[in-house]
Amino acid sequence: MALTGVYDLLPIHTRHLYPGALTVSIGEPIETKGMTVRQTDELNGRLRAAIEGLLKPERILACDSVEEDALPAGD
Repeated sequence: MALTGVYDLLPIHTRHLYPGALTVSIGEPIETKGMTVRQTDELNGRLRAAIEGLLKPERILACDSVEEDALPAGD
């Protein structure tokens, strides 16, 4: 999962929230079954690459094209 726009909503060193857009991008699950504690660096690398892939501009534009009607209604 990658979040875009968090800094604009809650800048560093402040407790004030500001209105704005937040984009949540959800990727495919990363399998960890069978991994050991010694593979932490490998897993971190895989996670970083997956998050960077979710933050690519073309990926964000594709997510923006989802129509609001296709999203579940809020309470």
